[in-house]
Amino acid sequence: EKLSAATESFTAQMEAETSLQPVPAQVKTRDELGALSDRLDLMQNKLVEYVETIGEKTAREESMRAELNLAARIQREALPLSGFEAGIFRIDSFLKPAKEVGGDLYDYFLVDEDHLFFVVADVSGKGVPAALFMMRGKELIKAHAGAGHSPREIAEAVNKELCKGNEEGLFITAFFGLAELSTGRLTYARAGHEQPFLIRDGKAEQISEESNFMLGLFDNFDFAEDSLTLEAGDRLLVFTDGLDEGINPRQEAFGYERIRAVLEKSRGNALPELVEALTRFSVGEEQFDDVTLLQLSVGTPCPPPDAGEGGPPPKAVVGGGDLLPTWTFSPPSFSDITTVCDELHDLLPDVSPEALAQLCMVTDEIMNNCISYAYKGVAKPRLQITLERTEEAACLSFADNGNPYNPLASDTDDHLEKDILTRGAGGMGIPFIKSFADDVRYEYKDGENRLRVEKRIIAPEPDKSG
Repeated sequence: EKLSAATESFTAQMEAETSLQPVPAQVKTRDELGALSDRLDLMQNKLVEYVETIGEKTAREESMRAELNLAARIQREALPLSGFEAGIFRIDSFLKPAKEVGGDLYDYFLVDEDHLFFVVADVSGKGVPAALFMMRGKELIKAHAGAGHSPREIAEAVNKELCKGNEEGLFITAFFGLAELSTGRLTYARAGHEQPFLIRDGKAEQISEESNFMLGLFDNFDFAEDSLTLEAGDRLLVFTDGLDEGINPRQEAFGYERIRAVLEKSRGNALPELVEALTRFSVGEEQFDDVTLLQLSVGTPCPPPDAGEGGPPPKAVVGGGDLLPTWTFSPPSFSDITTVCDELHDLLPDVSPEALAQLCMVTDEIMNNCISYAYKGVAKPRLQITLERTEEAACLSFADNGNPYNPLASDTDDHLEKDILTRGAGGMGIPFIKSFADDVRYEYKDGENRLRVEKRIIAPEPDKSG
């Protein structure tokens, strides 16, 4: 009767899907029934322990999945919109990561009134490590391109910075292009990347037989660039190897010839047709690599911009000790991160590209955390960001009306020393910020979390005291 009652009570918990608690039978005889009671108690304890372990593992996986989905959304919103038009050029783009977050990248923007910069890049590896390395590369590329450097200069500068502290041996392949709106002239540099296709008069041929080395492995590589003049009606397809190396169930690669066939049959934007062709080809096979496509289309040339009447407006210049205009977002969104980082490039034109890239990465991290976690239960979320510039440093102050939280209070160094599989999700933001910033301070005042980050833009004098 005791064995039956204990078994019935324990299984009733399982049927009700409530939290399991062992129900000892407490049969103390020294015969078969006592031995069976002991085994039943042991089995219940082990089952409860197993269910608790599975529950904790599931909760960790759900937390990680939520963070990865958030990271994927942030990646998507950081990309420029397809269908961008500037002068005679139009850019259409497409990116599909193989996992939640990817290591592919595309970007494009006007450097000035007559020059359009674009890049397509691919990081070795997959998932979070590749995405983090790509984020670093993206900010470096944007900083150097925004400073008006040529594709060769951008490749060399980004390569040197990526080589620093790259113990994992990650690398980036990239195609950098700088198009002149008034003439159609394209200057480009290819760093170990796939050869783009030029579609002209119905024929698709790959350009750039020569290739520089990939970025991030050898810091003393001398990069070369080339150029060509694009004509009205030309299209240039730049892509990552997820396209040509996509496989079907027979383990055949999609290949260059299938790409060429699609391009020569297409008119206008060929990206939807390429995606559809690759999808049909690889049906039944899981996507194993990120796929990124960018098409640059050329229209009718226009006259060069008029430099009279004083020429184009000068870039913003800030002097020592200036308090610059404040950004206020209510409520803040992930797209606001791109707004702030883009304007930092305009407001700090004389800051080194490396320091500017690090400042943008810090801004990205802080705004992401604030938008994602600060405003639970807050009716009207608000985030205010102030940029202050001195002769030696750029200072960003972040003030939000979210729930009180001091990010500097936890022992982040102790967190990093724990095993990556057992320390839990999160906890990497503050070490990331500290690694790039020279001073980080927090206070809670007047109902606001206030975080101040300082980045030195002039290296301190070396200590000569011995």
